[in-house]
Amino acid sequence: MVSYSTNWMGPISPEWYEKNNIPMVETERTYSKWLSPEKAGETYLSHKPSVAYAGGRIDIYGLEGDEYYCGTSEYGVNVMTQKSWNLLTEYLEDFESLELVPYKELLEGFESETEHKIEWFKNEDY
Repeated sequence: MVSYSTNWMGPISPEWYEKNNIPMVETERTYSKWLSPEKAGETYLSHKPSVAYAGGRIDIYGLEGDEYYCGTSEYGVNVMTQKSWNLLTEYLEDFESLELVPYKELLEGFESETEHKIEWFKNEDY
């Protein structure tokens, strides 16, 4: 059987969000004793993106070893909302096929079966 799994690779840098003009949201948080023992219980402001994004690749296992290096391959995945990425990750955890499913077909199957349209990052959104 051929199996598939996401491999998150970013974006992780706040600069990526700034460069793409994604608004940040201020949230008041409290230091825990594990995060900062000397400040435990004190509050601070945290800045998080208004919309979180994720991208990376889909790792593929169980392919023919004579055709694919060590029986593995991968598909690059453009940046999408974290929500779409998480749903795709959950979907692929249980997805297997007898043969390699082409990238476009794999994503179309995901959208069809989950009734979730992938929310791709578009720079003109901001």
